[in-house]
Amino acid sequence: MPEAVVIRPATRADLPGLVSLHRSVVSPCEETVNRDGQRRDPELMLKNGRGRILIANIADGTVVGLCSGRLTIQEAEGGPAVLIEDVVVREDWRGQGLGELLIHRLTE
Repeated sequence: MPEAVVIRPATRADLPGLVSLHRSVVSPCEETVNRDGQRRDPELMLKNGRGRILIANIADGTVVGLCSGRLTIQEAEGGPAVLIEDVVVREDWRGQGLGELLIHRLTE
């Protein structure tokens, strides 16, 4: 990766960056329908404790990637599992392994 990236759990202060990143991959029609949900869903996930959102940001604070998941129970083995919901990497950061790194960190 050409620039230092920090991967960390998202906070409420990161919500504008999360929403902006989501909007970068949503079609205009979907954006109109989901505009309120795009902020509400990550906010609820941050509050409820059963979900986790990791972000990747660069030195100036720009969010360049995110990965979100929810804790669930795997029925076959009866143990905890993570259901990955979203992996989004800003277009100019794709192809560098950032999405894979985010998924790996989310499931640690």
